[in-house]
Amino acid sequence: MRRARHRVANIAHLVDGHLLFALRVSHPHIVITVDRRGVAPRVDLRDADRRSARVEPSDSGSISIDGDGQDLWGMLRSGHQLWRERGRPEQWDFGMTVTRHAQTVWAGSQDNGQYTG
Repeated sequence: MRRARHRVANIAHLVDGHLLFALRVSHPHIVITVDRRGVAPRVDLRDADRRSARVEPSDSGSISIDGDGQDLWGMLRSGHQLWRERGRPEQWDFGMTVTRHAQTVWAGSQDNGQYTG
């Protein structure tokens, strides 16, 4: 199993319910499970190809990522960036427009365009 360490200021943002909702919208193929038990949260990631990664804080102030799906963490980082760029919308700010040909998820207003990662 591969292991990587990444320096981050705080892993606690991963338990923000509004961010988790936004990540699940922008990256619906990634299953995100947060374990809030213990001193710091632990996050398990999994995709349809059965790749997985466990993200948890280490004593050195970095996070440890174990598993064969370490790129899933990179995808979620881009989703976090999108969430910040869009003004950190709350889950109540999301909407969906459905037509006969497509469905589009947006945040804030349809005029803001599709919300994708």
